[in-house]
Amino acid sequence: MDPLSITAACLSIAGVVTKLSKDIIVFIRAHRDAREDLAGATGQLAQLKLTLDLLGDESGDAEEILPKEIKHQITSGLSGCQEVLVKLGDVLVKYRGRAGSIKWALWGKDRVIELNTQLTTHTAALNLALELSTL
Repeated sequence: MDPLSITAACLSIAGVVTKLSKDIIVFIRAHRDAREDLAGATGQLAQLKLTLDLLGDESGDAEEILPKEIKHQITSGLSGCQEVLVKLGDVLVKYRGRAGSIKWALWGKDRVIELNTQLTTHTAALNLALELSTL
């Protein structure tokens, strides 16, 4: 993936993060008991958005000088984030509705905790790549 593709991917995923953040707010309004469970996810989404913004700027500036290993780490982290964000969106869709609160309490919040852990890992990898790219 070339730097322009990295920048484009960062912008695309940042858009998904923004939409997902709004979807979480709507979900919390419908399921007040999910607020505490989704607090960690919203915080992680904010961290990811910041990382994506910085990484997109950095990749665009350092077009040809990024080593292949760092490019690979970035693309791997971006792909991982994309997958987790899609799964998180699917969880919100799956547990909405009247019966959603009961299902949420039984299965949904555990799934979100699991996905949040995965998102934290991918965000940390992107942060590492960002730090390495500035060296």
